[in-house]
Amino acid sequence: MEIQIHKKENTTYVVIDSFFEPVELQEIKKELLDIKRFARSPETTGTATDISNKQLKKSGAGVFLDGLYSADRTKSHVLTYFAKLFNKEFVSVLTKYDASFAHLTQCTQDNTLVNYYADKDYYLPHKDASILTAVCFFTFGSVSGGEFVLPDYEVELECLENRLVLFHGCIEHGANQIQAESDGCRVSIAKFINYR
Repeated sequence: MEIQIHKKENTTYVVIDSFFEPVELQEIKKELLDIKRFARSPETTGTATDISNKQLKKSGAGVFLDGLYSADRTKSHVLTYFAKLFNKEFVSVLTKYDASFAHLTQCTQDNTLVNYYADKDYYLPHKDASILTAVCFFTFGSVSGGEFVLPDYEVELECLENRLVLFHGCIEHGANQIQAESDGCRVSIAKFINYR
């Protein structure tokens, strides 16, 4: 795990490469392929509209894992392995740079959305209804583009396999358009961290 903490103007965001161990990554990618059949259109996930609920902000399909695994969250490798994000030792590293990351150990609710992006799919800049958001990227087949952006801060990050970005949900962020071959797909797992 390689942690980079970035301060830009009035915010801090974290980029973590190799967030999951190789065995964890393998099991997560297998699960992502398995649950793709449950993915629904952007209109159905309820996360992709503007403030008026009229204009779609994204293309591509998605599925909330919380509903899918409501009977037993431990059956999901994604939900199980993502728990390291809340580890006190891990959080103590982040809070040395920005005290607001202590929310990770104090928040009492998290929801997890898996988004599947094929050729020409995108997610326009938007804000989340969360205290913190963590987004992790995965690729299948031939994919390019789809950079993760924080437009207000002129930040553009390559969506590398197993890269996690952690930031405040109130910061506008998005994903540029994907270019993919017929076998290609980029997947993002977004974890929305909140208080009940």
